[in-house]
Amino acid sequence: MGIDDIKGLCEMLAILDLDRPEVLIKGEAHNEGMKEVSHCLVGKVLAGKRINREAFTNVIEQLWSSIGVVEVEMMDENLFVFYFPRNEDRVLVWAKGP
Repeated sequence: MGIDDIKGLCEMLAILDLDRPEVLIKGEAHNEGMKEVSHCLVGKVLAGKRINREAFTNVIEQLWSSIGVVEVEMMDENLFVFYFPRNEDRVLVWAKGP
């Protein structure tokens, strides 16, 4: 996979979907949830068809290899959660973009 292929895949990533309802969580569940998601990012691949999870995970691992291990979980069709070992890693990826 070349740089142009990776660049093309990255251009299809998005982290915001305004069409979904917002859910408010309060109290202890909110506090526990904040601890759990403080090392996570959510991304969506904007493509007309379902993408291959394994291929996508391999691309992400190559792109973010300097960070270390990044866990990728598919939540929905083309919707992924990325779990970083440290919050600093998440902040670095967020600042640099896909």
